[in-house]
Amino acid sequence: MDAVADQVRDERAARIILSMIAEPADPATGGTLREHGGIETLRLAQSDSPIPDMDAMRTRVWRERLAPKLTPDVLARVDGYRQGGMAALIPGDQHWPTALADLGDRAPYVLWAKGAASLLSGSLSDRVTITGSRAATHYGEHVAGELATCLANAERVIIGGGAYGIEAAAHRGALTAGGQTVAVLAGGIDRRYPAGNAELLDRIGDVGLLVSERPPQSAPTRQMFLARHRLMAASLAVKPTGHAALLYEYMFTCTIVFMATMVVRCHHCKVDDNKMRTNMTNGCERS
Repeated sequence: MDAVADQVRDERAARIILSMIAEPADPATGGTLREHGGIETLRLAQSDSPIPDMDAMRTRVWRERLAPKLTPDVLARVDGYRQGGMAALIPGDQHWPTALADLGDRAPYVLWAKGAASLLSGSLSDRVTITGSRAATHYGEHVAGELATCLANAERVIIGGGAYGIEAAAHRGALTAGGQTVAVLAGGIDRRYPAGNAELLDRIGDVGLLVSERPPQSAPTRQMFLARHRLMAASLAVKPTGHAALLYEYMFTCTIVFMATMVVRCHHCKVDDNKMRTNMTNGCERS
């Protein structure tokens, strides 16, 4: 029987398989993929040939992790995903976020999407990531929701992780305003996690976008919760400052002042060289 790698004929299928067998943000996989493409990366994983720019020890360890997972059933799973109508985006696709190139060898192999994939390729300056504690206070959730509503009214896309607390409040705030919001999930896009936010995530999938680098049916793991942070950062960013979590093209610095009157103002929020002012009563305006 031919090796699995020899039966893969297109780049999308190859990248889908890599998302099934390799850990996210793995520099060995990402570097090989960036240099050789998906099809050749699979072939190298199942061959005995030296890999350029990878020493023998690292090559052996990498192959020991990936090769045993390259079984015939992965091909059937790829066919199943395609028949299920699940969108798998790869570099070169219309809506692939070009900012992800700044992640280098830790860029995702593929992005699974449900909803308006065009939200991934819009203007970077129009995206705002809001994240925070899952065990937020009622007041914290209130402020996050109000801020997201104001930003959504200013036609900003709100990005979060779909988690309890601040992120859920931000998603709801954007939806309340009739705005656009993206949830970056730690598991497959068909896994509604956390379960208590299933209805919210369903709504985001209907009117916004659910996105994940893990294939459908994947359960969220601690590692994936950590790994997705780089995607949320890169959604805003395109100018590396030493670490993916600190990528910013525009340093969106909002000084939020809490006052007895419950007024929230964003001072000098620089977006495309325009200043934006925010308050609870009047919403967000560009000056």
